Amino acid sequence: MGAPSVRHCWGRAFALAILTVLLAAIPRALSAQEEQHDQDLLQEQMVRMAPIWRQMSVGVIEVTLEELSKKETADQLATFTRNFYESLLAKRFTKVEAIEIVKAVGIPFFPSPR
Repeated sequence: MGAPSVRHCWGRAFALAILTVLLAAIPRALSAQEEQHDQDLLQEQMVRMAPIWRQMSVGVIEVTLEELSKKETADQLATFTRNFYESLLAKRFTKVEAIEIVKAVGIPFFPSPR
């Protein structure tokens, strides 16, 4: 048997190059499939958690409204508001500025409706 022909060597090199490219693409394809699977699992979990989050949110709102409805809570908020206003005046804010700031703050720890 003689030395392999140039054509035979190029054929082997080409086949080896194709095989290398295909083998290199497999992990990427698997990685994309795994990523899609992870995304699907996350979406599924979010759908299952939505009713629980809703129930918790409604519970927080109900408790907040209960507390805000109590006379002692309203008294505390009124005291805070008066003290806040007077402190602003003591810091040399004008009456108009103090009122605007108090209105902007609203109920402490809750966003003011705008």
